[in-house]
Amino acid sequence: MDFTSIQIDCERIVLQSISKKYYTEIFNEFTPDITKYMFPKPAEKIEETQIFISQSINNMKNKNELIFVILNKKIMNF
Repeated sequence: MDFTSIQIDCERIVLQSISKKYYTEIFNEFTPDITKYMFPKPAEKIEETQIFISQSINNMKNKNELIFVILNKKIMNF
């Protein structure tokens, strides 16, 4: 199974394997309020988010982890 191309469709959301096309959204939406109980802290620069996503993709290719983005079907027009 290719971890980098998984999609799970639900009634209102879609879970998709993280990809580079979500750099900006992830950077903008991972605020201190959203990540209050998470590690690590929100990225201060978009480059940090780019590094995280690149590392996540490499780890998924090696089947070491599976990272999803959560997409709202109404907003994303699925």
